[in-house]
Amino acid sequence: MILVTTVIYGGGDMLLYKEWGARLASPNVIGAASYSDLVGGLLHQPVDVPFAGTSTGTMLSLCALLQRLFGESLWGLALFLSIAAGLGQCLAYRALSPLLPHKKERYTLALFLLLTPSLVFWTSGIHKESLAAFGLGLLLSGLLPRRGGVSAASVFRAGAGAILVGISKAYLLLPMSAAVGV
Repeated sequence: MILVTTVIYGGGDMLLYKEWGARLASPNVIGAASYSDLVGGLLHQPVDVPFAGTSTGTMLSLCALLQRLFGESLWGLALFLSIAAGLGQCLAYRALSPLLPHKKERYTLALFLLLTPSLVFWTSGIHKESLAAFGLGLLLSGLLPRRGGVSAASVFRAGAGAILVGISKAYLLLPMSAAVGV
């Protein structure tokens, strides 16, 4: 995704998130944000972060927090978010596969969740889709616990997943809430 964004597109949201995140993360730059502002920006609060209250502000805050933890590597940020998205896709498979009685259906689900080109492309970089994929996986794993019924851990996973989806791609919560009612 980084090569496509930099070489073919010549720029994109991913580079904006990384650049603004670096500005907000650097303690030596005028306008650097405090940890409380970054966490507030992550959660759509009215704080001193560009685009605060929007999903773009969320990504700027997330990138700044990650850069304070891991450094300013574009590849490192993309790898971290890609792994999170992949984990979310695996959690979604783990939650949904018991609902499918036949092995062929579970195989099709795995192909859909893990190898659909659009899912692979948009979750392999610093994008809102990476955060949303991780959140959807957490939400599904919390809503469809494997055994033992509802537990505090499953409620936590569902809540954390709903928050992550809500701060990155809130419109995905409407079909999820409709599906929960079925």
